[in-house]
Formats: sequence, C-alpha cells, structure tokens
Amino acid sequence: MKANPPAGSRNKGFEDIVVQDLSLKPQVTRYRRERWETPDGKTIIAALDPGLVGGYAPICIACVDAALSGQVTCERIVTLLNDMGVVISKRQVCAC
Repeated sequence: MKANPPAGSRNKGFEDIVVQDLSLKPQVTRYRRERWETPDGKTIIAALDPGLVGGYAPICIACVDAALSGQVTCERIVTLLNDMGVVISKRQVCAC
C-alpha cells in the first residue's frame, strides 16, 4: 500500500500486517446415491458419509452447536442461517 510522505522523506522499507477474515456462505451439494432393488424386493441405497446428519454437513452442525453452547437462542440461530441462505427450521436447530 502506498503512503503519502512529505517531500524529503526517506523510505525505510515496509511494515507487514496480517488481516484475518471469515467467509460464511451457504454451500449446497447434491449427492446422487445408487439405489438397488434386491431379488427379494428390498431396496438398498448407498450410504452417505456419517458426518452428514439430516441433510447438513459437519461444519454447519458445528456452527449450530457452538452457537447453542454460547447460549444463542434457537430462533436467532434460525434467523441468522436463513438470512445467509441456509434452509433450516427451529426444530432442526434445536435437535442438534
């Protein structure tokens, strides 16, 4: 970044600063699971990753858990997530 020093000033190099940020945005992934019918009429569907619970990925679940442990109400968590584009209900949040 450039500075605006007065005339006659001497350059003394640079000073670094590290700025951290967090990007929270919804990410939707569609999984296509194979579905089979056995000869005896039973249906077999490919298993999902065990970290996926009720249609939500581990990071989403962890954020809800952290907010709940910080005593944020279910209503506020739902509002925050809905405003960010995550489709979730109060019942689903409270079940975490």
